[in-house]
Amino acid sequence: AFRIYNTLQYLAETMRHFILEQLVGDRIRLAGYEKVSGYLSYENRIKLLLAALLGTQRMKGNTATPICLNFLHMSEVIEKRYEAVNHFLNTLSTKKLWEDRYALDQLFKAKTGILLKRDDAHYVLSIHFEERINIPRKISRMYFIDDLDQLKNYFHASLRSLRKHRFYTEDYELELEKAFEKRMHEIIDMVLNRIKKRMDQVTDFRKLYEMVADLSARSWDMGFTPDQRQRLNDLYELRKDNLKRERLREIDDILSSIHKVDKLQAYWDRVKWDLQENRWYLGKEFEILIAQKFDRVRERLVHTQ
Repeated sequence: AFRIYNTLQYLAETMRHFILEQLVGDRIRLAGYEKVSGYLSYENRIKLLLAALLGTQRMKGNTATPICLNFLHMSEVIEKRYEAVNHFLNTLSTKKLWEDRYALDQLFKAKTGILLKRDDAHYVLSIHFEERINIPRKISRMYFIDDLDQLKNYFHASLRSLRKHRFYTEDYELELEKAFEKRMHEIIDMVLNRIKKRMDQVTDFRKLYEMVADLSARSWDMGFTPDQRQRLNDLYELRKDNLKRERLREIDDILSSIHKVDKLQAYWDRVKWDLQENRWYLGKEFEILIAQKFDRVRERLVHTQ
């Protein structure tokens, strides 16, 4: 209290009287100021209070009604932002604030620093603090990026920028990281949707495997989650099964049109070569299944000819 008293004594008499007169007679009620002031230097405590009290002079309405100075927004962020708040208030001249109308106007118009927001209808003047760092804007920009490499470059550049800031930014970094991971996984989902469309156009087992193997090899660096890697594998297995069914239908259709053993043998020679080429992708069981189909047709033809 003695230090605050001494700080008041250093003010010009007119300023000191203005502050004290405003604080008596139930003209002003404070909400959240105690917590905020606990993080400020003595000079900045008085300077912030002076700015807020001057702001009430711009309020419209019944002057007999007490005006509430609402510091609750600042009280929610002051623990992490007190260094930045003190720095801003250090640059704010008490004399200029008192004598220059434009200096006070700036607090009502500014987007960063100490902000004064009027609510004349409810007789409330809210005092906010906004950093120059605009995390919502940075996060918003992420959602316009559809390329993983561009997203990573933007995230790491933003992170480096935050870490160069002279005041506390760890909460901003964490918020940015969460948004980055969310957007990264959304982009990966889009990549998987595109790869599915490409898979649906591939009819060659080797090309299908190479396409998936290439993406799978890069999936760790790209940031795939275990579920997304599993989805990639499921998409591959599903397309491979569909290709197998298509191959079976094709073979069944051709087998139903063959009525001579020599033509059956010629067709088997072509199919056998294809099965051997794709054995690694199709598996031995599929090859045996096809061979059994040929054997049944051969037996039927031998008995009918």
